[in-house]
Formats: sequence, structure tokens, C-alpha cells
Amino acid sequence: MQGLGVFLGCLVLGVTAIAAIGSIAASVTAAIKDDARDLLGGDAEARLAYRPADPKEREFLEEAGSVSEVATMRAMARTEDGVRRSLIELKAVDAAYPLYGAVDLSPAQSLDAALGARDGNYGAAVDSAILGRLGLSIGDRMKIGESVLQIRATIVREPDAATGGLIFGPRVLTSAQALGETELIRPGALVTYHYRLRLRPGVDAAAWGNSARAAFPEAGWQIRSFGEASPSLQRLIDRVGLFLSLVGLTALLVGGVGIGNAIGNYIAGKTTTIATLKCLGASNRLVFTAYLLEVLVLALLGIAVALLLGTLAPVAVSPLLAGVLPVSVRFAIHPVPLALAALFGLLTTLAFSLWPLAGIGRVSAGALFRDSVDRARRRVPTRSDGGAGARARGPRRLYRARPKSGVMVRRRGDRHLCTVSRGGSGDPLGREAARPAPPTGTAPRARKFAPSGSPDRANRARFGYRADRADRRCACGGQSLP
Repeated sequence: MQGLGVFLGCLVLGVTAIAAIGSIAASVTAAIKDDARDLLGGDAEARLAYRPADPKEREFLEEAGSVSEVATMRAMARTEDGVRRSLIELKAVDAAYPLYGAVDLSPAQSLDAALGARDGNYGAAVDSAILGRLGLSIGDRMKIGESVLQIRATIVREPDAATGGLIFGPRVLTSAQALGETELIRPGALVTYHYRLRLRPGVDAAAWGNSARAAFPEAGWQIRSFGEASPSLQRLIDRVGLFLSLVGLTALLVGGVGIGNAIGNYIAGKTTTIATLKCLGASNRLVFTAYLLEVLVLALLGIAVALLLGTLAPVAVSPLLAGVLPVSVRFAIHPVPLALAALFGLLTTLAFSLWPLAGIGRVSAGALFRDSVDRARRRVPTRSDGGAGARARGPRRLYRARPKSGVMVRRRGDRHLCTVSRGGSGDPLGREAARPAPPTGTAPRARKFAPSGSPDRANRARFGYRADRADRRCACGGQSLP
């Protein structure tokens, strides 16, 4: 069972890797879809570059539902003395922000309290990285444009941060009124206006987007619904999931080598059992089918364990992904990646186990009895100067045969071989004698010996072959001929 333990270990590790990667990717994708409105900041968004919406466009937006206006741009933040400065992503929001989700601040407070005017200064919520760059702390002031803002909180979580696109610096969140005081909004300023909408019940976001494009074909705004909340994040998840799936599949294929070796060792240890079954009348097909079913049952057991571990993988990695992804990964069973992992595991098992199982057909029923007497006799003969080695060299040339005497002389290469059988009965002894060949053009011949009177000479004459005692040894066992 040790070989089967290695088989199960390789299979469980490979299938678990594929199932876990697929489940995590599917869980993140499902979380993006569930939190799509939070990621976008509304049911739909209309984006305008370099200019705000005119009154007619604004009126059209407000007819569809609640509207929140957000302006984003790059700016430079600096200390009041101007010694330190840092590039930032400035985000100015109105009182309706956010339409979905919530902004988490540290220390905990409402967004209005953090951004509102107090003691003649507007407030700001900043990314914690900017505090280190400027050497400031909560309660200190910094300058953006012509306005002085008081740092009142750091941003812990921003629901629509993933849809902001490429950013070049830490985020600074302030109010739309504070943005006006900075005097950064001038002709040619690289500012983008986002109009997020919370549509009225019964209004389809995709249909509303089509009507907005038809009503203002030259407005130049980009409209997307919550179904397209974060296409860049979705593409990233898909690509990372595909890459990791290939890595898991490669690991499974490498484990398939271990599967094949484990099955081969297991079958080699079952030679006696296989030979016994064949002695009892079992065919090769029956024995092969029995062991194949055993392997498949164990494979299904290992795949079931691997699928269970893969299903629980999103729960295990959820705390690790909380600080990386803008969404929270939730536990759910995703059948598609689990089915693919099970299919890959089953195919790998079949691909790497069929060849070792085919060795069942090479185990003969007689192996049971040969092994009980002498296992060494099952080894393949090697080349030698006598016996099987002599039989494997050169063409066979027959010189003289005496069926009645049981002697057959033949030439192979540069040696003469003499096959001996008992009397004339044809019962072979399985022994061969060899001696160097005579010069070319000559052949061994039987010689007449002294007339009967000496049993030894009579026997020599009956065999028809005269040789020295050293030449009358069988190549197979070193025994002397009679």
C-alpha cells in the first residue's frame, strides 16, 4: 500500500492546486460582481474630460435619479514652509458621495466632519503614505494650490478606489468647495468629472446609457453601467487566474510521473497475486479490469479530498486578500472550476497508470511456480561464450547429425557445437559442448575406434565424436559428456 500512498499524495496535491486556484479566481470574480455598484459608485457613470456637464446635461442626469459629482486630477501637495512636497491624486467630492458603500476613516468619523470647513480651513482625508513623505501627522496642515487644508483623517477604505485607473501618487480626499479654493481649475487643467447615478427603481442601467448617448451624441462623455464597474480589475483577475491554473496543471502533470511510478511498483509487488488469479482461470482482461477499477476508486477518493480542500481555499486566503483587493472574498461553491480540476485529475490518472497496468499481461501463470523454485531463472540470459550466448552469434551451419545416436554437430562462427541427447530416444539433456573450429575447409567427422572390447571406446564410436576430455564439457553446466 506504500505505492498507493504515493499515488494518492501526488494526485491530491495536483488536483488541490487546480481546484484552489479556480475557486479563488471564481470567488474574486463573484465578489466583483456583487460589489459592482460600490466599485463604480453608482448604477451608472458618465465621465467627462476637462469640462463639467452643462445645465442641459446636468438636468438630463438628474431626471434619471440621484447624482453625485466627483472631480479627479493630479496636483502637488507641500508643507506650509514649502520644504517638502509630493505628487498626489486629488479627489474632490460633493455631499451626496458615496451613493453606494461607505468611506472608512481613521480615526473613525463621518466624511462631512472630516472634509467640512472648521476654523477657517477645509479638511482633508489622506492616504497614510503622504504623512511619511511630508513628515506630517493628523491635525497638521498642508498646502494644495492656493488653499491650506487640515489633515483630519487617513483613508482606510474607499469603495470606488479600484475604478480610478492609473494613479501616480497618494490619494487626497477633499470637498468640492475646497477644490474651488485651490484655484487649480483653470482652462487647460487636466481634470476629469465623474457623474455617478443611483437610478430610480425599474430603470435599466444599460438602457439608460443608450438613451444618454442618443440624447447627447456630441457630449463626448464615456458612459458605463455597474456591469462594467472595473474591467481592468476583472482582466487582471482573469490573467492571474489563467497563469496560476497553468502552474497548477503543470504541477499535476509532474505529479503524474510519480503516479506512474507508484502504480508500477504496486503492480510489481502483486506478481504472485496476478499469477494465482491466472492459474485459477482469470484472463488478462479480467485481471487488468480489476486492478484498473481499484486504481480508479482510489483516484476518485483522492479527487474528492482534493476538491474539498480546493473549496475551502477561498476561506483560507480571504484574510490575505483583504488588504490587496477592494472587495471581500466570500465563501461559495463554484462547480465549474471544481469540475475542471476533477476532470484533469482523472485524465492524468488514466494517462499515467494505463502503461504500468499493461504489465499485467506480461505476468504468466507459470511465474507462480518458477518463483517458488528459483526466481533467478526468470532473468533474461546475457551474452557469454557458451550456451545461449553461443546460440546468439553467427549463422548456424549443420555438419553432421546422427538422430539415432542423439549427436548433432554444427558450426557457429569459429566454434563447433555438439548437442547431445540420451541414447536415441530424442530426450534432450539441454547441454551443449563447444570446441574451437578446425581450419577453414575442414569439417568434423566421426572416426572409427578400436573394435568393441573397451566400453569407453564403444561409447565414443557410438557418439561419433572424438575429443579430449577438456572439450567434452557442456557449455551450460560444465558437466562432462558420457
